Amino acid sequence: MRTGNYNVNSNLETDDGSSRYLLYSNYFVYSTAATDYAMNAHWNYQVGNVHAYGQTILRGWEPGNHACSEDASAKCPTYPPPATNCYVYNATFYMLGDGALCGAPLSNTGPVLDSSVVHTNRPGSPPLGGPCKGLATEAVTVAPPAADVEVTAAAKRALGAYPKPYDA
Repeated sequence: MRTGNYNVNSNLETDDGSSRYLLYSNYFVYSTAATDYAMNAHWNYQVGNVHAYGQTILRGWEPGNHACSEDASAKCPTYPPPATNCYVYNATFYMLGDGALCGAPLSNTGPVLDSSVVHTNRPGSPPLGGPCKGLATEAVTVAPPAADVEVTAAAKRALGAYPKPYDA
């Protein structure tokens, strides 16, 4: 798992075999992809996070091998799905612009995105078609863009009071 701090590809990239993570009540700001599942990621849950000013929500990498695509006679290994059983619940996304909300396809068992709110000015409803088809439930609400003060309030709710009781 890798994390970034400003204008990164993904604020939190669960790839390279990242498995069995529960990531909850975080505030992620400025990224190309809010969630990036790839390269053998399994059983990762993101719950109650706030993603502000991102360009896409769901991104994953398809398995592949450049040599196989260039040479039909190449002996290539069978690749596992890029991500399985990775889920996002009860999240709030404040999107930048009106670009596509999904990146490359994901291989997942069931929908990835559920019970979440997506603030976007992307035309059309729902904006989760195309490569996102089947990756979001009907419980995903599409809302208009929000003011910065609303984004800050959502971040405070997700993070909770500070100091935490166990810090005292």
